[in-house]
Amino acid sequence: MKTGLKDRVVRNLIEEARRETIIISNNDGSGYWIYPDDPTPEEKLMLERYVKQQESRAKSIFYALYPARMKMKGGGIDGENKSGY
Repeated sequence: MKTGLKDRVVRNLIEEARRETIIISNNDGSGYWIYPDDPTPEEKLMLERYVKQQESRAKSIFYALYPARMKMKGGGIDGENKSGY
């Protein structure tokens, strides 16, 4: 389905909507769908895969921040701890 909206706008709208409902993206790039109230066994499996994928992404981002957080904690940028870490 074409919305006529820019890709970034659509992704922001989906991000906001995900705070209230379960919206799953298909791994094959074919789009998004709302998790139903009465899911099939296949939909339940897709939800499990989605959660695992998102948790993996979140961990990856968090771990990638580790060097930057340690730099800030150890004296910050240019030797000054401006952030309170």
